[in-house]
Amino acid sequence: MILKIHGYPIIINLKLANRTARRFYIAGGQIHMQVSRARPLFLIKKSIESSLKKEVVSQLVSEEYVGNDYIDITGIRHRLVILSENQTRERMEDIVFNKREDIPKKLRELALEIYTQEVRKYEKIMNIPISHEVKVTTMSSSLGKNYTKKHLITFDKHLIHYSIELIDSVVIHELCHYFYQDHSSKFYKLLYSYCPNYDVCFKKLGQGIRR
Repeated sequence: MILKIHGYPIIINLKLANRTARRFYIAGGQIHMQVSRARPLFLIKKSIESSLKKEVVSQLVSEEYVGNDYIDITGIRHRLVILSENQTRERMEDIVFNKREDIPKKLRELALEIYTQEVRKYEKIMNIPISHEVKVTTMSSSLGKNYTKKHLITFDKHLIHYSIELIDSVVIHELCHYFYQDHSSKFYKLLYSYCPNYDVCFKKLGQGIRR
C-alpha cells in the first residue's frame, strides 16, 4: 500500500504480527513494518512520522520495481511489453513477456544468472579458492547472506532491479565474509579495499536509488 508520510507517497509493506508490534526498517526506498491486525492505518502513519524525520523520507525513491508499463532491470528503466495484452515492441530496449504472470519467474532466472556471474568474477579478483553456490530468495532485512559453512550465498530477488555497481557492492560484502565472519574493523578494511564507495552504494540501496 501507499501512505503519505510527511506529505510524500511512500510504499509501506505491512507484515501482520500476533502481538502489538511497531518495528520497521527502510529498504529499497520502502518502509517495511510489523503491525498487529487491529492497528488502524492512521496510527501506523503517525508512528512512522514520529520516528522518521521529513528529511529522511524526502530522500526515498519509493517506486515499484515493476509498474504497469515499465520494469527496472540492472538500474535501467525499460518499457514493459505484455504480448497477451496486445502490446507490441516499439524499440529493442523494450522488455517483452508473453504474459504478466511470467515476470517473477523470468526475473528470478535473470537474477540468478547475473548474481552468479558477479560472484564468480569477484571470487577470482579476491583470490577465493572455492566456488560458492548462489541462490535467489526473498529476504526480509538484508540483500545478501553468506552461509560460510555451506559455501552458499543467497541474494534478495529485488537486487536485480539495481545497477551492476550496486549489485557488486552486495556481492563483495558477502564474499568478504569468506575471510571474516563478523563485521569487525578488519572486515570493513577488506571491504573498502575492493569497494571504496561502499557507503554510497549502501545508502542508495536503502533509499531505493537504482543507479
